[in-house]
Amino acid sequence: MRRLLILIAIACSLSGVAPAEQRTWTSADGRTIEAELISRTENEVKIRRDGRDFTLPLSALSEQDRLFVAAWKGRPLRPLTISVKVEMVQFDTKGTTWKTSYGSYAKEAAFARGLKVRAQTIDNGADEDVTIKIALTGIDQTYKTTVVYFSASAPFKVTRGLGHEDVFFSDVLENSDTNYAALGERYRDGVKPSGWVVLLEQAGKEIHASASTPGALEFVREQLRAERLEFAAYKPLKDR
Repeated sequence: MRRLLILIAIACSLSGVAPAEQRTWTSADGRTIEAELISRTENEVKIRRDGRDFTLPLSALSEQDRLFVAAWKGRPLRPLTISVKVEMVQFDTKGTTWKTSYGSYAKEAAFARGLKVRAQTIDNGADEDVTIKIALTGIDQTYKTTVVYFSASAPFKVTRGLGHEDVFFSDVLENSDTNYAALGERYRDGVKPSGWVVLLEQAGKEIHASASTPGALEFVREQLRAERLEFAAYKPLKDR
């Protein structure tokens, strides 16, 4: 362990770039090094300093460091490594989902406009738990102004590989001659749907934002700044 820390120190001294999430690591014999925790196993930890990775046995670390590793939940996700794919979806009483722009429904069909979100990361060792916030926007047909007609938040994950996918539906409406139009053109309580916004947060900090248009994202941000928009806990359709 002593020799490994000496080698790490030498390697670190050759680089002038300091990583963003360092902490001081102490060996069992009292030697220290500044590095970032990347991943852990049952018996080892991997730390990174100036772009170089080193593997250390847990048994060679101080008791305080071992406690830190035991409580560690992973590195915060890095915003630039997140990819989100969003699709608008709808369903009928049989649960059929359309991905196309237009579709037809029987008069007795149910309707819910929603977003299918898939999020993935290439950030190995990162904490995958985040919060997703959904906002669906529309045009008020009386006042011709933009409004948020549905908003909600829920626990979400951003995973490696194929990523994690979930669907978030708005309130369910029954079809009728008065509110029915082609898919994507339905009016709900005098509001014509027009866009969507997806925000991902971790530890209270926004790490990703996607929207149907820049205007939709700016409108939602304005509503948040003015404290006119809240995100209630999302309830899956089966719980409504």
